[in-house]
Amino acid sequence: MVKITKSIEIFVFFIIIPIILIPTNSNIAMFSTLTAVAIICVGYLKYKKVTLIKLKDFRFDQYLKIIFYKFLIVAILVLTFSYFFDPSKFLNLPRSHFFLWLLIMILYPILSAFPQEIVYRSFFFKDRKSTRLNSSHEWISRM
Repeated sequence: MVKITKSIEIFVFFIIIPIILIPTNSNIAMFSTLTAVAIICVGYLKYKKVTLIKLKDFRFDQYLKIIFYKFLIVAILVLTFSYFFDPSKFLNLPRSHFFLWLLIMILYPILSAFPQEIVYRSFFFKDRKSTRLNSSHEWISRM
């Protein structure tokens, strides 16, 4: 029964909701739905008393070198692809709207990426101990 419930949950979150949102083509509907899903996830984790982040266990410096090298490789690939795909628009945002670009570079990781990492990592891995597989790759490959 637990596997069926979790399968339905994954089906709703990753298939039904996106299929409903695609035809609307509305940013307001998309962001409202994402906000609602995030609030539901946080509420559920608080209800289950799941700790979202343990700051004493957070060892950013341990992984900094790995993160830097992965970022460097991806950045080079993205920049190269962007330049060859459309050179006239290459780095257009920082050239035309520098302060908007700077604001995005500063606020996006703080207000979007980091909270998503905390909530969804907790939601899909810590709370799912009974159905969690040996590695995230194995879990994703079985979906």
